[in-house]
Amino acid sequence: MITDLQNGHTERARETAARPLPPLAHESATTAQLLFARGVLARTDDEPHQAREHFRACGRWLLRHGCANPAVQPWRSLAAEAAHTLGDTEEAARLVHEEVRLARRWGAAAPLGRAQLSLAVVTEENRIENLRAAVTTLSAASARTAYTRAVIELAAAEREENERRTAVALGPAATVLPPVAPPPGPHVPSAAARPPGPRPAVLTGRRTAKAPGHDAAVWHGLTTVERETAALAAQGLGNREIATELAVTTRAVELRLSGVYRKLRIRGREELRALVQEAEGS
Repeated sequence: MITDLQNGHTERARETAARPLPPLAHESATTAQLLFARGVLARTDDEPHQAREHFRACGRWLLRHGCANPAVQPWRSLAAEAAHTLGDTEEAARLVHEEVRLARRWGAAAPLGRAQLSLAVVTEENRIENLRAAVTTLSAASARTAYTRAVIELAAAEREENERRTAVALGPAATVLPPVAPPPGPHVPSAAARPPGPRPAVLTGRRTAKAPGHDAAVWHGLTTVERETAALAAQGLGNREIATELAVTTRAVELRLSGVYRKLRIRGREELRALVQEAEGS
């Protein structure tokens, strides 16, 4: 299953996952890996209910055999993200806090950074601080996809917070000024005649604020698979490479990226990479 997922043979991985296990298979040392792989497959297929159940089962097997280290399998954080998707915030917070504690005790950068990233995804409290911690930790790890995802999450969270503070500071002053007649000269097309594109900035008496619906502000509205796909695209991977990495078809990658661009109101990879570079630079 793992080999098929890594090579993009998702259908074959699904067929393998559906096969009944042979007798005594549950006593095998690789049972936890099998359950984890099934959870990853369900996550790839956008099935959070099944994903959570597989990750939970993986965790039960590992704990029954005395293995609590998240470096073996990060089942808690992925189960937490699935629970968060399903609206079970209490379970999500409990699992992810436990994984952060265990990963910090183990000390390796990648498990801790991934746990910190999941903590920021499933909890609202101290989101920006948790994302900054994840970016710092993952910058020293080999988990580049997780690092890129953390950078994008941080950029979106900081811009969203800045826009919120700007709106509060402006208060009643954040009103659109009445239109001013253009000076004599070449004809200026009206707003109705302008070609479609990003909405212009809203002029206020004190500063220029971005119009509602800014790209970063809706990053948290993307699904988990859209965020992962966007993170890989921001690294410069092509559609075929992303499809192999996520074990989906190239067409699925194209559809996900189209949805990402539409929701973020950007025109393609260049603007997506610019968002990441800006966040890394700041």
